[in-house]
Amino acid sequence: MSSADKSVESAFIKRLVFGESPSSKCQIRMVSERYLREDSFVRFWHAIDVGDFSTLKTFVIPYPSSIRSVYEVDFLSRHELIPPMSEDKLPSDWQMWGEIRKNQIFITDSLAFRSRMLTADAFVAIPTYRFETLADDIDAAYSFGNIDLDEAVRKVLSSDIIGYSFKQHQLDV
Repeated sequence: MSSADKSVESAFIKRLVFGESPSSKCQIRMVSERYLREDSFVRFWHAIDVGDFSTLKTFVIPYPSSIRSVYEVDFLSRHELIPPMSEDKLPSDWQMWGEIRKNQIFITDSLAFRSRMLTADAFVAIPTYRFETLADDIDAAYSFGNIDLDEAVRKVLSSDIIGYSFKQHQLDV
């Protein structure tokens, strides 16, 4: 994929998140690119307001994509409760922003969760780290599922165990 295609992706994300005239503090950045089988890969993008970190949206874009999908993924929508973390060790007000299902806490109020539990660096670092795991899961679904890449991405993101909240957009080229 050429740098012109990356420019199209960047411009699309910028318009989607910040509108037609974003401030100079609104930045779009391709963070990572993970190659899968053959000529397939997924890209990971950040759209962030670096002025006050009020906005961080993350995007996963598969290539090749039959419908040029752009997945807006909320990597902070679900967290595993892995020992030594447990329900008993969560802050006393966790019910205000989360809901526990099995061994995971699903975030029901993102703003409350972020203000209570996240520092600005974690706000940016956690999605980046989780993209690597997501890419591994997409690669496995794509390699062994006999499905196209878009379907593999949707299957992984929709999983009750390893998925995240997401919106699917179509890249307008």
